[in-house]
Amino acid sequence: MLASKWPAKAVSAAAICVIFVILAATPIMAGVGIHPSGRYYTDTNGNAKFLLGYYAWAAAPDGYFIDHPARYSVMMNQGSPYKINYIRIGLGGNRMTATTNPPSWDGSTQPVPFLFVNCGGTYKADMNQWDPVFWNGLKAQCDLAQQKGFIVHLTIFDGVGTRSNGGASYGYSNSDWNPANQCGTFYPNPDTNQNGQIDDPGEFYRVTEFNNGNPAPGTISYYEKLLIDKVRPSWRATTMFSTR
Repeated sequence: MLASKWPAKAVSAAAICVIFVILAATPIMAGVGIHPSGRYYTDTNGNAKFLLGYYAWAAAPDGYFIDHPARYSVMMNQGSPYKINYIRIGLGGNRMTATTNPPSWDGSTQPVPFLFVNCGGTYKADMNQWDPVFWNGLKAQCDLAQQKGFIVHLTIFDGVGTRSNGGASYGYSNSDWNPANQCGTFYPNPDTNQNGQIDDPGEFYRVTEFNNGNPAPGTISYYEKLLIDKVRPSWRATTMFSTR
């Protein structure tokens, strides 16, 4: 697994993780599911599958970078000959640029799911627009995974970006979920206790707001659901919800 500056405990302690598993449709793996025991993954014939690969950190679109030079495409291209068949692609990374702290590895501006627009001279997130560079890049990664025989695990939300992390650019201060980084008012400030993060109970993860899958406009849950729905049909994925 590739080493990262991102805190390991931040990855493991997120309150809710929404996972989409995409099967690379090869002759030996025509589908993916979960055994009734809940103990392991199976193919469409019910045979247990052993997954070996990367729980990785990188920018979703190829050619862009977070604060180090990792690339999902390189992991897949180099791992495929050695029967590596699993890769995690995170969709919850913050927008890093040449001026964030830490900056992106090469000084480029990292695309994220929501589009950043010129908002009075400063680029901020428009939560009602998708960034096509991000979504086209993600599709290209999934296409490559299919060619290389990888199962892709998409994590939509991530605890790293909801925590303060000392003000680092991968933390809440630079998150597009932070109203301070948005062009407009989309929902009330979710940092209800004003401690510089939204990882506390009832802040980012508001289960009751989902209202049986229909959160009301003007809530953070409404935009979380938009993101879930954007991912759900795009890759013909088997959908699983889990806590971690």
